Amino acid sequence: MFVVLYLAAAYLYPGGNQADSKARGFSWLHNYWCNLLNEQAMNGQPNPGQPVALAAMGVLGVSLALFWYNLPRLFNAHPRKSNTIRALGLLSTLFASLIFTPYHDLLINLASVFGGIALLLTLLELLREQFNRLFLWGIGCIVLIGANTFIYHSSMGLIALPLLQKITFVCVLSWLSALVLANH
Repeated sequence: MFVVLYLAAAYLYPGGNQADSKARGFSWLHNYWCNLLNEQAMNGQPNPGQPVALAAMGVLGVSLALFWYNLPRLFNAHPRKSNTIRALGLLSTLFASLIFTPYHDLLINLASVFGGIALLLTLLELLREQFNRLFLWGIGCIVLIGANTFIYHSSMGLIALPLLQKITFVCVLSWLSALVLANH
């Protein structure tokens, strides 16, 4: 459902991006996911895709909350560790779900910190439980997330960040889906 809504919001986006404020439509190379969440497109026009993007964000938030709530069942971890993974993941999801507000940058940073710790604890459990493929896939996701974070904060290679963001999104959501399947 998220992917369908995301694609619909991108289709409705009138235009403008970091490389060309007058460009038509959503650029898969130069627009960020967050551009779809704005009332006004980067070309100055009203963004009719915003309500659809907000609905997509809601679907993603609920899905991630369910994921983090249920993930600890995959492991034979101590209840304290399971509850820590669950709580940090849920906090990360809450902060990420609010990135459409004026506090975007702060919320991205908070979601990254809490989500990063939850992911590291998850990776340790995957390693301990010998889910080797899922562990290695998760390491790849962490590397991609780290590259996104580095570029975002340093502005080095910023022109590549929108595309890297989408690649990371696909890799991470695929990994999370694989974890859900392993949990059943």
